[in-house]
Amino acid sequence: YQRRVREAVVSTQSTGMLADFGFPHGSQPTLMSLTIIFQYMFGPLNKLFSILSTQLTRRFEFQADSFAVGLGKGPLLQSSLIKMVADNLSFPLADKVYSSFTYSHPPLLERLAFIGDEIKKQA
Repeated sequence: YQRRVREAVVSTQSTGMLADFGFPHGSQPTLMSLTIIFQYMFGPLNKLFSILSTQLTRRFEFQADSFAVGLGKGPLLQSSLIKMVADNLSFPLADKVYSSFTYSHPPLLERLAFIGDEIKKQA
């Protein structure tokens, strides 16, 4: 990781790279250099925040489903989710690990199973 940051610092001092972006030879645009360096430094942190945001959004989706079941709309929600996936031509299967890190909404089968469990809890 430190090597990548060091490479970014070196590359921002390269006059050839700056010329490729249209800057005159001999100039050192500080803002552009800092932007490149910060992209390398905060890339891993950005990925971490993205994963946390995705997990939070998925939790909210399950809470919304639970709320709908509490209102007695569980079966209607299940049928509307199935219809929505069919209309969008979405593929209902997804790898559990991959989807938990990249999908903001849980896959259809996961949601249907959760809604079914919530309906059984209330019965």
